[in-house]
Amino acid sequence: MASPQTIQPSTIDTYLRSAAPDSAYGSSQALNVSPLDTDLKHLLVSFDFSASVPSGVTITLATLSLYANTVTAGRTIGCSRLRRTDWVETEANWNLYKAATNWGTAGALNTSTDHDTTDGADSASLSEAGWQAWTVTAQAQYARDTVAGIAHFFLRDTGATATAPQAYRSREYTVITANCPKLYIEYTVPSTFIPKCVFF
Repeated sequence: MASPQTIQPSTIDTYLRSAAPDSAYGSSQALNVSPLDTDLKHLLVSFDFSASVPSGVTITLATLSLYANTVTAGRTIGCSRLRRTDWVETEANWNLYKAATNWGTAGALNTSTDHDTTDGADSASLSEAGWQAWTVTAQAQYARDTVAGIAHFFLRDTGATATAPQAYRSREYTVITANCPKLYIEYTVPSTFIPKCVFF
């Protein structure tokens, strides 16, 4: 397939909630992010673009976009690479990333085992409903080169305590499928070196 490619919806997605640490939200139509001390919420989303972007390419631009339907202006939402590539959508919760297997730190907060802030991206929250975007070029390149073309993202509000959460549409939001999570990728294919023939 030729560049660019848009992968929509996400392959799997969910959110983690500290106030309900044993509950899984993989079938929810919403993806929530909240910095509230009494109810922290972190978002997980993955895209399998292995069939759309060939191996060996250079990704020149990758943008993760989530449709925000509930917003709180003035927030910073950080997007990091999720280290746990075998997390399970229907089983992940605040304590576990899959059945009977704990996060290194609850809420996927361990930067050695759960998520990696290297090449992390920040995005300012919106003042009204619409698309919020993160530039994740380096994270997508890592996914293509190291995780067989499957990108796993971890998002959370990195600012101080707020009074309200952000809410985004998940892949299960079938009312308007065009508002489901999407990953846009531009890439270049290495040119093939053809040696010159030398005649004697």
